[in-house]
Amino acid sequence: MPEKYYECPACQPRRGPGKTEANPLKAFIDQCAWTWTIYSQFRALSEGSPQDYKLMNEFAGAFLGDVQEVFHDYVLLRMCVATDAPSYEAQPGVYVENLSLENILAEAKLPAPLAAELRAKVDRINEIVKPIRKARDRIIAHTHKENALRNHSLGQFKEGEDEEFFDLLDEVVNAIHRETHGGGPYSIKVAAADRPVSDLVIHLRMLAADRGQELAGE
Repeated sequence: MPEKYYECPACQPRRGPGKTEANPLKAFIDQCAWTWTIYSQFRALSEGSPQDYKLMNEFAGAFLGDVQEVFHDYVLLRMCVATDAPSYEAQPGVYVENLSLENILAEAKLPAPLAAELRAKVDRINEIVKPIRKARDRIIAHTHKENALRNHSLGQFKEGEDEEFFDLLDEVVNAIHRETHGGGPYSIKVAAADRPVSDLVIHLRMLAADRGQELAGE
């Protein structure tokens, strides 16, 4: 793997490869912001206009198709990681904490009414993610032999549930941050997260226009 990671200067998520944050809540929010960034770029690649789709397929269809697959699997993986149990037994009698939503909620010292409100939202988040955990365990994080040989599909969202997941996650971490740290919101929804894809499409349009002019001049 290359040592240097290239990032769009205009759109850098707070958390990317190699970046860390000492505060557990902020570290978790930054990881969620990174997941939101990749999700936004996946959506931008998948839901562009027919004209943009044609451009991307013409210039780099195979490569961008692979990027979509990687983004798809990574977002599902990170959604499951964000909602992991607060801890797990690494070896008999030895428990290791996960930096997950359940861990953050358990550690936060919240007033009872707010804790109950957020508990309901976290339960809904877990309900959304539950169907894709088999996909995480048997396809993305591991290759389940029987599933691979039979090419089974595992887990799916109902329409709109991916958006609901990120909306609820944003609401929960913002509420915890306000209560425990004060001040304004600390959102996972990085502004202009899909900017790299937009920039790519703009450059492809320019390239297509230049090529059209060259062909017209022949």
